[in-house]
Amino acid sequence: MKTNLRWYLARLALLPVCLLATSLQANPPAGTKLKTYSGDVSALSAAEKTITVKGFLTSRHFQIADNCAYQQAGKAADGLVSFRPGQRVQVSYDTAGGVLIARQIAQEPKTYHGRIASLDLNARQVRVEHRGNTRQFDLATDCKVLLKDDKTGSLTDLKPGHLVEVTYETPGGPAVIHQIAQRSASYTGTLTAIDGSARTVKVERGLGEKRFVLADNASIVVNGSLKATLSDLRLGEKVTLNFEDRDGVLVVNRVAREQPERQEVGSSEK
Repeated sequence: MKTNLRWYLARLALLPVCLLATSLQANPPAGTKLKTYSGDVSALSAAEKTITVKGFLTSRHFQIADNCAYQQAGKAADGLVSFRPGQRVQVSYDTAGGVLIARQIAQEPKTYHGRIASLDLNARQVRVEHRGNTRQFDLATDCKVLLKDDKTGSLTDLKPGHLVEVTYETPGGPAVIHQIAQRSASYTGTLTAIDGSARTVKVERGLGEKRFVLADNASIVVNGSLKATLSDLRLGEKVTLNFEDRDGVLVVNRVAREQPERQEVGSSEK
């Protein structure tokens, strides 16, 4: 019993020392005032413990302190090896004799919100439109697709007209997407009512029918065209709607007329 008590007291005595060591790992020397610098990583070396960051007008070269902290997506990262050229970062640093010493490196994801204007899976390129401006991106080989409730999807789940948020990097060339999020719910059924003045539609599936309200910027996709209007839709057609449920109000951001199955020439029913 006495042995256990001595062991416990010894561990307790060491606790302040452990806490102090942890604090030193996360912070610079006392009295040090840190500055910050944001930009894209243009070069880095884990062996030399250096990183070069290109800002709006200039680049800065940093030496990395032994106790430098690293963050990605708000979480601790596994050192400099977690970063790559093209990522945007914020470096917290101090100086010694003109030498810039990095104390923390945190990734700042670059995002772009808009509507898919076109998607070419063979060329691995996507164009995203936002308020009349369209940007073209390449798709990374490991591009991640997130759907509603952060479920994992695939590139084939994405269609022209979908509202998306893309997370991208610029590694010295075309912007490259590493993640696309399309979080709207979807509903497929038969179009039973259209009210152009109220901008509402009703869609039936099975024994149920739902009423949807179109957002001002909702896209209507017919035969692959994103410039269709409500007047191009017909009752009885099969449609897929992407929408948000706002406390029972179903707000649609995309309506797509499903293509009818093509009947092979020469086929006939017996």
